[in-house]
Amino acid sequence: EGKLTAKYRAKNPDIGTAKELLEQIKTEKERLIKEKKIKPSKPLAPINEDEIPFDIPSSWEWCRLRKTGNAIRGKSPKYTNDITTQTICLNQKCIRWGFIELEHAKKVQENWYQSLDKSILTKLNDILVNSTGDGTIGRSAIVDENSIDMIFDSHVLLFRNLIANPLYFLYAINSDFGQNQINDLKGAKSTKQTELGVEKLSSLIFPLPPLEEQKEIVATIEKLFAICDELEAEINQK
Repeated sequence: EGKLTAKYRAKNPDIGTAKELLEQIKTEKERLIKEKKIKPSKPLAPINEDEIPFDIPSSWEWCRLRKTGNAIRGKSPKYTNDITTQTICLNQKCIRWGFIELEHAKKVQENWYQSLDKSILTKLNDILVNSTGDGTIGRSAIVDENSIDMIFDSHVLLFRNLIANPLYFLYAINSDFGQNQINDLKGAKSTKQTELGVEKLSSLIFPLPPLEEQKEIVATIEKLFAICDELEAEINQK
């Protein structure tokens, strides 16, 4: 709703608008499509008024996730029992709330990995989202220095932002607001296996602040998390 950064906006009235940011993102996406670095995507439905749950600052914009980046699905891996192989594939167990645990990854055939289009491998600050399973669907993590240039299996989606703060979107997806949308959108509700596809992830709506304000929101959230961690540590010591 913009409440975390109300004072910041008052002190920084010239940081630009989300509308301007979306134009920059659109230009960048068109460039990447022209250079065949990403594929053109289907247009998404406009956001209806009944989809908007609360008011946001005038400098922000409501938008669907795809407007800010590009989502792809992982590959069906070819596993190996060769103990000399170091190449691994990320899976749902690796994707925790906000971070990646590599100890759950499985080894894959080196020649299969080398045959992959390297553009689908993880890059720093990509967001990985679990796409299947009750209790795990929608759980999202961010790629750090320890998990770059890795492949991920077909039960994981990758979202790559363009000109945005990835942590802002990570926190948004993992928030109640993001998770409630995922719960409503996931398919196969009549069976035990649930599914969140690329199109459904791309259709999630979020309030988009200007880039500098995204950074301020992330900094504020992390300060609050640090306070929570300190309180938890004090409680555990008692």
